[in-house]
Formats: sequence, structure tokens, C-alpha cells
Amino acid sequence: MKPNYSKYLKRTFPSLIVLPAMIQFTSAGVINPDANGDVMIAPNTVAANTVAASGGLDPSPMVTIGTGAILTGDAVVQNAVLVTAPDYTIFNGGQLSGAQEGIFTNFDDLSVFNTFTPPAGGSSIIGGTDGIVAGDGFTLVNESFGTVSGTGIDGLGVFSGDLTTVFNDPNATITGTRGGILAGDDAEINNAGNIFGNGGIGIDLGNNGFVDNSGVIVGGTAIFATSSGLTPLGL
Repeated sequence: MKPNYSKYLKRTFPSLIVLPAMIQFTSAGVINPDANGDVMIAPNTVAANTVAASGGLDPSPMVTIGTGAILTGDAVVQNAVLVTAPDYTIFNGGQLSGAQEGIFTNFDDLSVFNTFTPPAGGSSIIGGTDGIVAGDGFTLVNESFGTVSGTGIDGLGVFSGDLTTVFNDPNATITGTRGGILAGDDAEINNAGNIFGNGGIGIDLGNNGFVDNSGVIVGGTAIFATSSGLTPLGL
């Protein structure tokens, strides 16, 4: 279940028409998957395109963004990656930015690896509203020097549902104008880097949340949890 962050942001979950798996977008700025559902963006590609991760024959398809690639999102779709099927894994070795979200889905079981690849360094996922929006079972590994950022007026770095797992490595950053991470119930946040909720809450979790912190968490409220079950370590 996706959290309701109207309690402090006065917003509801972004609306999106639910599209069936394997639909093919026809906009000139959209990159569609192969028959298996996979998408490969070559290293150092620079394009105002959106990856349409719409599924295929493989039950666990992948999107791979090559080292140094830069995708700024199709002018119509306005996400760098739009996921419209479950169980995708995204490996980002470049820079993803969208006028709306860097990565958007309302499907479950998305995994994102924001990788560190010398000599390019950390990768980035940046949205003009939120950095990443995802459903239940979301996993993020934000490797060293990686950045996930939501720059909108109510922006969140990560906005996701129940059973979210985040690993934020040393020197990695998750940041939002109004919140760093907002996740549902049974979320687990492992932070060795930086999480900034610049105008609101660093980490906002539902019931039975777990936070293991050896890094920095900053916000008007550093950590907020709904009613019961928060397990804080290293705070």
C-alpha cells in the first residue's frame, strides 16, 4: 500500500493511467523494450528520451543505463524511466532526470541500483517533482557518490509503498525539498550516507519501520514513524 503523505505535504499519490504490460509508446522521444522487456542504453548516450519499461517475455526484465549516459526524459512523458510492468530491475550508471520524476511506477517489486562506476563516479536520479516514485516491494541500492533527488516544491527523494528496502552507501545522498524518504509499512532503511528532508522530514515511515543509521539524517524532523514498531539503530 502506498503511503499517504498528505499528512505533512498536503499531497496525494500522483495519478497515472495504469497501462497494460507490453504496451508500446509511439512518441519519438520514447525508447521501447525488446521482446524480453529489456532496454540497454549505450555508455555516454545523451538524449532527451524516456525509457518505457513496459515488460515482455522475461518475467524479470532489466533496464541498463550505460556509464556516463544522460537521459533527460521525453517532453510528453516527462520521466527519464517510466515503468509499467512489475518486477523490473534498473541499473543506472549515468544521469536520469525528468521534468516530473526521474523514475516513476505504480507497479510493485521494482529494484533500482544507482551504481558507482570509476572514473565517472556516482550516478544520479533527479526529478522535477520526486526522484523515484514506486509501489510495494521497492528496493533501492544507492552506491557511493550516488544521488537521488526530488527538486519540486513538495519534492521527495524516494516515495514508495510497503516493504521498501533502501541501502544508502557512504557518500551517497538521498534528498528532497520536503522529504528524503517516504515509505509505507514494514520498510527498512540502511543509511551510511546522507538523507536530507530539507523542508520537512528526513525519513517518514509507516508501521514497523526499521532504520539502521551510521550516516547523516537531516530534516525539520529527522525520522517520523506512524504509531508503532519503529526500530532505530545507530541514532
